Amino acid sequence: MQLPRPPAYVEIDEARNSLLFSTRIIVFIYGFLWFWWALFQIPDLVDVLPSIICLFGFLVTDSHVGVRAGLSRVVITCSLITAIDISIISHPSHLVVALLTIPFLLGSLLLSLTAVAALMLANWVILFRLWGAMPAELVQAYGAFSLALSIVVLTVGWIAIRSLADIIERYASGWQHARLMLHQVQDRRREIYRALHSLEEAMVRVERMNNELVLAQQQVESANEAKTRFVNTVSHELRAPLNLILGFSRLMVISPESYGEPLPKPYRADMDVIYRNAQHLVELVDDVLDLGKIEARQLPLVKDVVNIRHDVVDPAAEIARPLALRKGLRFEVTGGDGIPTILADKVRLRQVLINLLMNAIRCTEDGSINITLRHEQEAIAIVVRDTGIGISEQDIPRLFNEFSQISQARSEKTTGLGLLIAKHLVELHGGRISVESQLGEGTTFLVELPAPDIEPVSQITMTDRVQRSAKHDTILVLQQDPGVIRTLSRYLEGYHLVGLPRVDGLKEHVDASRPRAVLTGIETERAAKKAMLDLDVRVPLITCEWPRDNPHNSAHLISYMVKPLSPTAIRDAMASLYPEPQECVNIVIVDDDPAAVRLLERILTALPHPYAIRKAYSGAQALGILREKNTDVAFLDLIMPDLDGWQILDAIQREGLGDVAVIMVTGQDLTQGIRVGEELRVWHRGMSFSQAIGAISTLVGTLSPDYQLRPTRAESPPGGPLG
Repeated sequence: MQLPRPPAYVEIDEARNSLLFSTRIIVFIYGFLWFWWALFQIPDLVDVLPSIICLFGFLVTDSHVGVRAGLSRVVITCSLITAIDISIISHPSHLVVALLTIPFLLGSLLLSLTAVAALMLANWVILFRLWGAMPAELVQAYGAFSLALSIVVLTVGWIAIRSLADIIERYASGWQHARLMLHQVQDRRREIYRALHSLEEAMVRVERMNNELVLAQQQVESANEAKTRFVNTVSHELRAPLNLILGFSRLMVISPESYGEPLPKPYRADMDVIYRNAQHLVELVDDVLDLGKIEARQLPLVKDVVNIRHDVVDPAAEIARPLALRKGLRFEVTGGDGIPTILADKVRLRQVLINLLMNAIRCTEDGSINITLRHEQEAIAIVVRDTGIGISEQDIPRLFNEFSQISQARSEKTTGLGLLIAKHLVELHGGRISVESQLGEGTTFLVELPAPDIEPVSQITMTDRVQRSAKHDTILVLQQDPGVIRTLSRYLEGYHLVGLPRVDGLKEHVDASRPRAVLTGIETERAAKKAMLDLDVRVPLITCEWPRDNPHNSAHLISYMVKPLSPTAIRDAMASLYPEPQECVNIVIVDDDPAAVRLLERILTALPHPYAIRKAYSGAQALGILREKNTDVAFLDLIMPDLDGWQILDAIQREGLGDVAVIMVTGQDLTQGIRVGEELRVWHRGMSFSQAIGAISTLVGTLSPDYQLRPTRAESPPGGPLG
């Protein structure tokens, strides 16, 4: 804030006003002393008059400011000059004339130089007129002396006032600058106060937002837990009746002879509709589960060296080609020569390509479907092109949304999740998928996968949900069994697991994905550690005994089957047990659901070989039949109320209930409830003391001692705690 600068004369006037009081005291003392001096002389009016004039000047003046103060300075100066002039006339001497310097010096301090010069001039005129009656020698002696003193006083006063004015000018300038700085400091303090106040408000808002974020995170975690419970419910409660519907409807449509009588013709079309819709519902449930695993980062990738043409495109084309030829479409596969191998999950890439091909077949009534492979500069491209109905420009952005079904001309229902899942699977490989289409002119899907030694092309365009599984959140798992990797991914929350079937290629995987750690089994620990020593980076290596699908190492357990049970899978399982026809094979079906037992019985009855089938609806009933020791094959449901499949398997092995081939049947993921070994080792090259302490602290906080008596083997549940 700029303030007007006060002039120097204002400061001088204030100094003169403060000097007025001292001048009045001097005038009073002079008049008082002169009065006492006059008392010792012959008193007359002329001797007493200076005292009277001084006392008059003292009395009529005051020290107030403003106009009265300026008038008082003039009066007090004139009274003192007049008193000394009278003294000079009445008692002429050099000493008395010298006293005239006092009022002029005080006047130069109290008044301006112009006023002092005017008073001097008037005083000289009066004195010379009064001295005209005096002898000439006195006038010459005292007049010259008085004039000289006046000049000296005027000069000294001018010098003093000039110096004082300069000092006051500098003081006023400094004072003004200081005052300006003070106002600036005050402004800054007010700004700082406002900033601090705003900062406090911002901190309060940030704290409130942090609390809201914590609450939101807790709600998200609760929602995720609820979603997980829902997914588990869908996986078991919902899929169980769907499996029965699908199984019975499949038998009625594909193998109606298993019922002994032909199905009436009016029912066949209706059963075909029921079968197709049941199949659609099962696919929808499977897609929802896959999408949930992707979003929960529990869908692991089992990567291996993959030849895109031979391992992905050709198997997918073998599945899709018969469907395309059945509709009269041309089906062509071109390219693939000279394309390098990549590290990828061939099963998931095959799933992506099959999804795209199925969509192309559904949307194409006439023309062709082409698959083209080409090696571009930074990516390996898979192009799926059809001549179908196409997609309008405004519908393309919605193509990869959940439950999005763009085309209204399709004759078959879809889940609306296939393209979204395909997009996520491609992005999990560091690639991207795009589409080009025009209504009525067909559609082209482009899948780009990063070529070897190339940064993933979708690193910038990955969606938020998949981007969370980017570098430094990846764990490499040296394991061939996808079930083990699925088990680990379910419980290692916050990390994306990538499986490697062999130690070969570990260096390339570490360079590409920058994993947080490498997990290996005991059998591959030495080779993994040797490979890790050749790396230029330091990555922790964790060794453990892998979870076992057959925790009891039972020789009776032949295979697993996951519902819905297909006649083909059961036929292949029985063919592997009995390649040649047998006279009679005794089979026991164990399940707490009578409908599931009846479905499996229908499937076995429809097979060309004769089987003697017995049924049990509880674990205890199954053990009663098995103890008769005339059972060849047992289909055991994994989860039952009294005894589950593992406990029945334990009893078969413990009691020696014959050479029974056990096929475990379950509607849930086989990896639930399986156990790992009892040994865990961590190796990290160049581990510091603080890192070792942190690892020890984490392990001690995770592994709790158990001081209870260990149960016997028969009492130990198969899915017990980690040893």
